[in-house]
Amino acid sequence: MKPTNDLLTRAGDFIWLTARVLEQRRYEHLFHHGSADAVLTALSAYENPDGGYAYALEPDNRGPNSQPNATISAVSIFEEVKAIDSDRAQAAVDYFGSVVLPDGSTPVLVPGYEGFPNAPWIVPDPDGGGSVLLTALMMATLYRSGVERPWMAKSTDYLWTAIESIEKTHPYEAIFAMLFLDQVPDRDRAARAAERLGRIVRDGNLVVLDHSDPSKYEVEGYAPGEVFYAHDYAPRPTSLARAWFSDTELAEALDHLEAEQGEDGGWPVTMKQWAPGTHLEWRPIQTLGVLATLKAYERV
Repeated sequence: MKPTNDLLTRAGDFIWLTARVLEQRRYEHLFHHGSADAVLTALSAYENPDGGYAYALEPDNRGPNSQPNATISAVSIFEEVKAIDSDRAQAAVDYFGSVVLPDGSTPVLVPGYEGFPNAPWIVPDPDGGGSVLLTALMMATLYRSGVERPWMAKSTDYLWTAIESIEKTHPYEAIFAMLFLDQVPDRDRAARAAERLGRIVRDGNLVVLDHSDPSKYEVEGYAPGEVFYAHDYAPRPTSLARAWFSDTELAEALDHLEAEQGEDGGWPVTMKQWAPGTHLEWRPIQTLGVLATLKAYERV
């Protein structure tokens, strides 16, 4: 399919109509040569003195006290606007070093969340352990940003052990694992792990390949209609997961992604909804993510 600016224009209309200031500034920066400083000014509203981030920067993670999930989002934005070397970005990175557990994992929540609303699936491990998904997201963000810290070696070892032990998985675990594998420096090991994970994903019926009936790819415990496509695993053509799919399979997935744009110009959020406000906040974030994928594949 030919690239289309109409898709981008309608998405922009949706963002101006519905998005928070931060997503509006990010949209300007990414697609209209907007100011990086303006993005950082908007981001500062979510910043805490300890270097971490809160205030629902990550919509499912509420409250005023710094949390790993929100801080990962902040670091990814610093990287997006090429400000990862700034003092504020480095303070956010150092925040991770203060919360990483002795085994290298990152906890879902740290003390300070009590008494504030969070999505029902964002809960601390009852045994005090960390999260493979959150650790993978953190390390992917740091490696992509070119960050180096001594404690990252232990977090990397933790993820290698977890990912190479996977026998059966679910979509979010596989997607987050791929984020890590696409950025970790040991590229040969990453390629082997990605190839193995791709077989598990396809054999486990975890990616829509028959677009006539996506419902047969639904996963127990996920929301109805919350299914995953080739572009979810390979959001960029440089991803190792790109090799999991034929050209035809990927093209069909991207065609479907374009077709999912709503009449209002935004893309839907299919994950479970637990509060109406968070759904409204997520849609512009989702829309920016879709635009980034379509741009990477030269669709916009």
